[in-house]
Amino acid sequence: MSDRRFGDIEPGELGDTLGELRALMTAIHAELIDVIAAFDEAQGYRVDGMPDTATWLAARANLSLSTARREVAIATRAPAIPALMQAWRQGRLSWDQLQVLAPVATAVDGDLRSADGRHPVPRTHPRPGRLKAPGRRAVTNGVGRLGGRGPRPGRVASRLGAGR
Repeated sequence: MSDRRFGDIEPGELGDTLGELRALMTAIHAELIDVIAAFDEAQGYRVDGMPDTATWLAARANLSLSTARREVAIATRAPAIPALMQAWRQGRLSWDQLQVLAPVATAVDGDLRSADGRHPVPRTHPRPGRLKAPGRRAVTNGVGRLGGRGPRPGRVASRLGAGR
């Protein structure tokens, strides 16, 4: 159901607002990742008797343990992948793309490459919603599959019995 507060706002302005809010969320998330890294390094979780930062986040920040583990993994990996982190902070990569690329990426002479050093990751990608890390499935942001056909509305409609 649509929120009536936005009924009088033009779609273009709503789109601008969405972009601004996404940028703010990324900035806050980046700050959170920095704090998680510092907390983990200081072993702040020990104050509450927790075994690690992910468990602490799950208990104290109401995150699922799997989400907490992903946050900690990125936070502790960040110093080794500065170009990737910068691309995320600048909005050139989404959080979902960062999570896929971070475990396999490494910095090589200022260029971002896969962990094996063979596959350069572009600084800007013509279709950032379709990046693929070596050995991983494509990250598509719901746009479709890399190298495959996206959803076909006619086919879906026919399965649902439309047009009969």
